[in-house]
Amino acid sequence: MSCAAASLSSISSRTKKKMPTGSAEGSSSWAETMTALEQPGGPLHQLREILAALRLRLVPKQGGLDKAISVLRWPFEESDADKLLVVIEQQKALLNLDMTNDSRKLIQAIKKEARLVNVQVAQLTAMLQDAEQEKIHHNEAIKRQLTGLGEDVRSMADSQLGKKLSCSHVATHTITYMMV
Repeated sequence: MSCAAASLSSISSRTKKKMPTGSAEGSSSWAETMTALEQPGGPLHQLREILAALRLRLVPKQGGLDKAISVLRWPFEESDADKLLVVIEQQKALLNLDMTNDSRKLIQAIKKEARLVNVQVAQLTAMLQDAEQEKIHHNEAIKRQLTGLGEDVRSMADSQLGKKLSCSHVATHTITYMMV
C-alpha cells in the first residue's frame, strides 16, 4: 500500500512540475486546480489519507502469534472495505471530472488560438494580395512612363533629324546660290 501512496505523491509532484509556463492565465488556472485538488477535503488529499490508513491496516503486527494471525486474517470488515471503495471511486470520479474540465479548457484555448491564427493568416493573405496588386499597378505605371519617354525620344530624334535635313537643305541652297 505504501507503493500506492508513493505513486499518488509522485503523480502530484510530477503534475506540479509539468505546470504550463506559457501564459499567465494558463499557469494560474493550473495552479488553482492543483491547489484545489490538494487542499484538505480535496480529492488528492483524501486519497492520500485513505492510502495512509490502508497502509496502517495492511502492515503486519509485530510479535509471534499476533503476527501470524494478522498475516492470515483479512484486515477489513466487508462494510469497511465497501466504504473505502466508495470513497476511492468518488475521489477517482472527481479527479476524472477535473481532468476532463481541464482538457475542455485546453481544447477551448487551442480553438481560440486557431481562430486567431486563421484571422492573422487571412489578414496576411489580404496584405500580400494588396502588395501584389500595388506591384502590378506600379509596373504598369512604369511601363506607361517608359512608353511615353520612348515616344518623346523618337519625337525629339525626328525633330533633330528634321532640323538637320533642313540645315543641310539650306546649306545646299546657299552653296548653290553662291555658285551662281
